[in-house]
Amino acid sequence: MKRVLIVDDDPFIRTVVRDKLKQEDLFIVEASNGIEAFHKMIDQFFDLVILDINMPKMNGIETIRALKKVNVHIPIVVISGIKNKEILRSAITEGATTYMKKPFEPATLVNVVKQVLSETDGKVPFYFLDEKKVDFIVQSAPAVNLEEDEPAYTEQDVATKVIVLGASTGGPKILQFLVRHFSKMIKAAMVIVQHIPFTYTESLITHLKNASVLHLKEAEANEVMRNGVIYVARGGFHMVFQRNDSGKPSIVFDDSPPIFSMKPAVNPTMLSAAEVFKDKSLGIILTGMGVDGTEGAKAIKRAGGKIIAQNEESCEVYGMPRSVVELKIADEVLSPESIIHSIVEWAT
Repeated sequence: MKRVLIVDDDPFIRTVVRDKLKQEDLFIVEASNGIEAFHKMIDQFFDLVILDINMPKMNGIETIRALKKVNVHIPIVVISGIKNKEILRSAITEGATTYMKKPFEPATLVNVVKQVLSETDGKVPFYFLDEKKVDFIVQSAPAVNLEEDEPAYTEQDVATKVIVLGASTGGPKILQFLVRHFSKMIKAAMVIVQHIPFTYTESLITHLKNASVLHLKEAEANEVMRNGVIYVARGGFHMVFQRNDSGKPSIVFDDSPPIFSMKPAVNPTMLSAAEVFKDKSLGIILTGMGVDGTEGAKAIKRAGGKIIAQNEESCEVYGMPRSVVELKIADEVLSPESIIHSIVEWAT
């Protein structure tokens, strides 16, 4: 039985790829970064590695270079959402066999894996890694900078769906959990509206950015909304959407008075999502005091969109979610873990 190692920090992608490859009678092992991959390789031989590029601790380029340094020559299929072609080309130059861009069809990846395994059958040199050698690899691997400029988006990247997450008391903690587990396969723009004053915007973004597997940024006025980007509403303004002159969804800041003493408030953003994205809107009401988000959730429902409320057990304050649940607006009442799964189902 052929042995395949999947190395990707996105648990959703690992699960999808694993389940597809197991149907091909392959033995699958998973790792979330290069360091973990090397530890999985101790006393284990693999016929092929599926490798993401942008990962914490040890990224894909660093992993490929480290493998070459210790004379481990395994076929490598790179899967990556990185748009910088130079980085992708360097992966091939450093020793990867081929690459596929995310998002991809799992069936297509399976065909590529089968083809590479067939072409390299019996040709992969035997290697042996023990703990001492792996420790040396991990400590001596040079860092590779993968920082990209703001991506050059294409028409296909323009958002056709939006996910609005509204939170108040207890929000930063649950938002950090969610952004850490979002999938890179999500084909929607994501917007976070957290009740915060203007002076706390930067610290919230830093807090979330350090955890996020997706591109997370402070929303900018007139910015075109893109799939796979998380936009954080700045404190001191309401955040709404409009179609620009080209018909693309873009971000607008509204300086109207606070709502429920909050600015930003969730209602204006969800009301705007219903108007601009209509039935392609998903509203998620998270922990918080009061009823902000209820009117916006009603609008999304009227437009044919979907509403999820965080369950009481996981809320620090069960106010905002309670309001939409008691009014029977919520389509689902879920734990944070289940919210992630529901988002992935809706937006991939």
